Amino acid sequence: EQLKECPTLHDQADTLYILHILKGADWDTKLDGQYGVTVHCLLNELYRKAGLNQEWGLIRYISGILKKRVEVLAEACTDLLSHHKQLTVGLPPEPREKIITTPLPPEELTDLIYEASGQDISIAVLTQEIIMYLAMYVRSQPSLFVEMLRLRIGLIIQVMATELARSLKCSGEEASESLMNLSPFDMKNLLHHILSGKEFGVERSLRPVDSSSSSPAISIHEMGHSGATKTERSGITKLKSEMKQKGSTPSSPTSTSPTGSGGDTSWGDRKGQWLRRRRLDGAINRVPVGFYEKVWKILQKCHGLSIDGYVLPSSTTREMTPCEIKFA
Repeated sequence: EQLKECPTLHDQADTLYILHILKGADWDTKLDGQYGVTVHCLLNELYRKAGLNQEWGLIRYISGILKKRVEVLAEACTDLLSHHKQLTVGLPPEPREKIITTPLPPEELTDLIYEASGQDISIAVLTQEIIMYLAMYVRSQPSLFVEMLRLRIGLIIQVMATELARSLKCSGEEASESLMNLSPFDMKNLLHHILSGKEFGVERSLRPVDSSSSSPAISIHEMGHSGATKTERSGITKLKSEMKQKGSTPSSPTSTSPTGSGGDTSWGDRKGQWLRRRRLDGAINRVPVGFYEKVWKILQKCHGLSIDGYVLPSSTTREMTPCEIKFA
């Protein structure tokens, strides 16, 4: 009865999820007096409707209920490992965060991801999606992964949500929901900007009137070193040009007012830029060029390094070379 009265696809999905947990996927709902209408059949039908409406968050949610697996998941994982990239799924610390250092069979890999994701089944699906995009990029643009050894998928997802919250000026919960509702194209685009190391901004954009999707539309734009977008930089250049033509001086009221307020805004935008960059680089484990070789040289000059209680002994320099993957 509740299933019949659900007004939205999301409500239907929630009801079917409860039935899936309590009764199982093969339980016959006998909906409309018909036999053989199992929970699994209804979820597949709902999945099809969500796909037609491009309800990306709902698609990921239902995929999680059905424990769907990306077809090329194992191959994507193997591609990343073959490029000397370790993977972790789930959020730290261990044992919740699972480390993947060797290729795994598809079923074992899927079970590991769902286990690491805990109760959040949508995150398990998004984790598979991110792994697939990372594999695409490591094949087509390996330069994006320079000085990265371990890709922590849970932290990457977390920092993607943080970027949405910061740029869209919304709460963490709203940002997580917006992230889940991003289209595959927008998700891949956001991930690329995080990997690229360039400054970027995210803002809401309008969907076409004839679009049936309720997922949020966003646009991602690159920002210059000053924290301004390309459009804003061209506007600043135009303003400076006009000021020169009018013979304005820095001390005149007409010139100090706009540039002064613009400077305050720019400083406000830039204030957390280094914190953001360190958070992004930390999530993808990007280190400065030559970092491991320099650490190796430091260890040659001392007995060891102690970082947050973990001691790295100098004996490692006698066992490994500075460029060895095992040392890094």
